[in-house]
Amino acid sequence: MRSRDPELLMRYVSEQMEEPARRDLEQRLLLEPDLRRALQELEHTWSSLTPPEMDESPDDSLATTIMTRVRGEARLGQDSLHWSTAPLWAKTGSVVSLAVGMTMGVLMALPGAGSPVEGDRSLGGETSESSFLDPEEPTLADAYWQAMEASGGRLEDEVEDDRS
Repeated sequence: MRSRDPELLMRYVSEQMEEPARRDLEQRLLLEPDLRRALQELEHTWSSLTPPEMDESPDDSLATTIMTRVRGEARLGQDSLHWSTAPLWAKTGSVVSLAVGMTMGVLMALPGAGSPVEGDRSLGGETSESSFLDPEEPTLADAYWQAMEASGGRLEDEVEDDRS
């Protein structure tokens, strides 16, 4: 037997061999007893292989199975995006993010936690010596209302004039 003979025999048994190669192999089978024995063993093995029996009807396709499961979960009130179905890495990441956010919030509330380093430049380019949230400095909302009171409500009129 040659090194390619098992492949040729397999093609022969499974009827996937071209006609000229088939005739050559049949000629060799008449002349070589080892090749003939290998073919008989392969044919015996091939004939003992039976496909599994189909328990399901042909209409039980993958899509039908999936949709049945989806409908069943919907009846049970289970949502497809549920915390219990999230992978462990997603749960862990969420918990860590929450813990980091809470810690940063607590640290920012501590006295002096939000004060910039002396000599630090703010967005305006000025040196800032006050704390992050200076209670004496008006907030943006307070500055707006002060401007509204000082103008006697003319800012709203100007905005409406700009819109028209």
